Amino acid sequence: MRLTKHRKQLLDLFKQDRENLYNAEMLYEKLDGQMNLATIYRALDLFQKEGVIAKSIIEGSAYYYYMENMHYHYMICLNCHTKIKIDCLVHHAIDTIASKNDFQVQQHDLTVYGYCKDCKL
Repeated sequence: MRLTKHRKQLLDLFKQDRENLYNAEMLYEKLDGQMNLATIYRALDLFQKEGVIAKSIIEGSAYYYYMENMHYHYMICLNCHTKIKIDCLVHHAIDTIASKNDFQVQQHDLTVYGYCKDCKL
């Protein structure tokens, strides 16, 4: 992958805040319009294909995070919308099932919705 000026800018944002999730619009705002949305979307697609970032679908929107060789999932509070990162514990099960079915997995996504400790009923 060729690291252009724009790709480096985006990658630096992910590396600076490794705990956060970003959607394309959030990245656009963080860059103060220095890059158009189409460029951001293309870079996100490329980064995901290269395994640099991962994507989670949360409340119908695509969010991305820096992987650092580790895949995560999230728990989302239905009340305050807090996002809690959780380690992926289903890789082994998915790999086993895929192998049994001669299936090549490209990615998976799991988001758990409920209430955090401050919001639970």
